[in-house]
Amino acid sequence: MKKYLPLALLIISIAFAFAFIGFTAYDIHVYNTTVNSAPLYAFILARAVEFIIPAVIFYIISRVLKKKIL
Repeated sequence: MKKYLPLALLIISIAFAFAFIGFTAYDIHVYNTTVNSAPLYAFILARAVEFIIPAVIFYIISRVLKKKIL
């Protein structure tokens, strides 16, 4: 079980990256300047905080665990 933890964390990291791409594409599609007072980059920055930061954290942890196990 210990052997598969780094792989699982890497898969979760990749899933977060794909979720960022998907939700950002959706935000770009739905964004309307007349309705939203915030600029589009604010929405993209919020999605980056929501998805990319956890993805990087999971990736780093998976690499550290992989080096410790091997």
